[in-house]
Amino acid sequence: MGNARLGIVWVFGLLAACGGSDPEERHGSIDLDFRNAGGSGENPFAGTATVVASLTYDTCILDLYRSPSWRVDGTEGQAVFGEWAEGELCDRSEVQCTIDAIEQIPGDGSGVLRVTYAVESEVGNHALAFGPLPTRALTGCEPTVSISSSTAVAGFDAGGEPLWQIVSFRPSKATTNQGAAMFLDIGPAD
Repeated sequence: MGNARLGIVWVFGLLAACGGSDPEERHGSIDLDFRNAGGSGENPFAGTATVVASLTYDTCILDLYRSPSWRVDGTEGQAVFGEWAEGELCDRSEVQCTIDAIEQIPGDGSGVLRVTYAVESEVGNHALAFGPLPTRALTGCEPTVSISSSTAVAGFDAGGEPLWQIVSFRPSKATTNQGAAMFLDIGPAD
C-alpha cells in the first residue's frame, strides 16, 4: 500500500514537473442520482448492499484508452484508478460507500467502465459519483458516457441477489464534471 501511494505521488509529481495539468483537472466524475419510480409504495432500495454501475464510453474516451498507459492497468492509469478507488469516488458521493472494484471492459468499437460500490447508507434520493472519467483537458474533446440498458445500474442485497434496476433515466448521456446529475428512476429487478 505504501508503494502504491508513493507511485501515485511520483506520477503526479512527474506530470506537474513536465507542465501537465493538475490531476484534479485531468479526471472527474458524474453523479448518478437515484429516485424511486413509485407505483407500489415500497422502497426498492431497502436492503441494498452493493450497487454496480456500468456506463458506456463514447469515442472521445475510447480514443484516450487506445493508449495502454491510461488504461486501468497502465502506468498513468494505475495511479489514477487507484486513487479514485481508495477514496475519491466515495468522498464525492452523498452515499456512504467503499469501492469494491473499478473495471474497464473493452468491446468491439465500444468500452464500458464498471464500478462496484459497497454501500453503507440509504441510496434512494441520494447520488453516487461515477468515475474516474477523463476531462476535456486530457482528451481534447468532449468526454461522455451513456447508459445502454435498464440493467446498466443495479442494486443487490448482501447475498448478491438483484433488488432493483433502472426503469427510466435522464439524460441518456453525461459529460465529465457536467454539474447536473443523471437521474435514475428505480424499480424492482425483473
